[in-house]
Amino acid sequence: SRFISSFAYGTLVENRMEVFKYLKKFKIETRPLICGNIGRHPFWINKKGEIKLKNADIVHDYGLYLPNNFNLKEEDINYICKKFQDVAIPKFF
Repeated sequence: SRFISSFAYGTLVENRMEVFKYLKKFKIETRPLICGNIGRHPFWINKKGEIKLKNADIVHDYGLYLPNNFNLKEEDINYICKKFQDVAIPKFF
């Protein structure tokens, strides 16, 4: 049988770096969402100038991936959720 799973769960938080550092202490890997505003990256700015895109800027500034894969057991998911909830400040719009 085959398992299909996304590699991560995306979320938006006010304190992305604080969440990243806190979860890292507990060996929970995170990373910024990869679909932020490409118009704010140096290679684009050098060619075209900076572009302001409201929704892409939100993802760029507040987006964070939490781990997700088919090997996670329910206890792993609960652990990740608990640690995330201990520190994360949700970003609402």
